[in-house]
Amino acid sequence: MTTTQHPEPSYRDFANNVAANISREIEERGMTRAAIARAAGLNPSTFRNHLWNPRLLTTVDIILAARALGITRPSALFPFPAEWAEPVEVR
Repeated sequence: MTTTQHPEPSYRDFANNVAANISREIEERGMTRAAIARAAGLNPSTFRNHLWNPRLLTTVDIILAARALGITRPSALFPFPAEWAEPVEVR
């Protein structure tokens, strides 16, 4: 069995994917960013800016947005590359 090397995603990649996942969930539910922000107790303008510039997203923002979206596991918003699901040889 060969060992698969997985590239480490950068923080920027990770944050962009979390923001994209939040935006996708909002769109799939037919809601608006402003409605989710209000339901989460966040300022709609600030929430919009955090989705546009994901480096500003905090863990609290993500948890509050997940709750407002009805997502019980906020970790569902975190991106994990498909290749990470492949078995990796551990020595």
